[in-house]
Amino acid sequence: MGMKNICSIEEMMGTDVSEFPSYINEVIDDKLSKIGQDLTQYHYYTITIDKHITRTNYHSFDMEKVQDISRKFTNGLSTLGSVTNRHFFSNNFVGGVRTTSIHQSSPEDYPVISLNYGLFSKEDNLDIRIQSQLTTRIKMIDHTLVPRIEYHGKFSQGNVVDTIPNLTQVDYSSAPVKKLPNRTIQQIFDNNFQRPRYFGILYKVK
Repeated sequence: MGMKNICSIEEMMGTDVSEFPSYINEVIDDKLSKIGQDLTQYHYYTITIDKHITRTNYHSFDMEKVQDISRKFTNGLSTLGSVTNRHFFSNNFVGGVRTTSIHQSSPEDYPVISLNYGLFSKEDNLDIRIQSQLTTRIKMIDHTLVPRIEYHGKFSQGNVVDTIPNLTQVDYSSAPVKKLPNRTIQQIFDNNFQRPRYFGILYKVK
């Protein structure tokens, strides 16, 4: 589905985007089904990284900065204990998928941007074993980030789309959103039409 270029808040509020979350889930399910039973050998984890828009950063906030956070986490050359982020990620996970969700708790709050990773690993107990190092690596990218890792058992196709949300839920007429640069508001709206990002074994599947 193509991205619709809408510039006014009125048009954003009047556009029905309700079909897109399920469409994105269908795209992910289709990718997973092409690997099928081969994934059942892996343990399934989610990592969520939250970036908060605040009264001190809203004027310069840009969604490209969030995408840069993801690149630095999964493919960055920053090191901790002589191990780069790129090798830390590939050493622990054989592949996965990432979505971005945006949530505004109330009309008085600024939105929170969440990077949501559904990841496959040969290793059990990673949620305990790498929690501290994961947090340190994420904080090295941006000390304001809030990371979480959770274990969901062995892979089953249904639990992936249920655990990596892609919804964009903001009130475009609220005061905090109106304060954002026009480019950022457009980027938030465009997140409705996102393409999932794939890693490792999922990236290689066409």
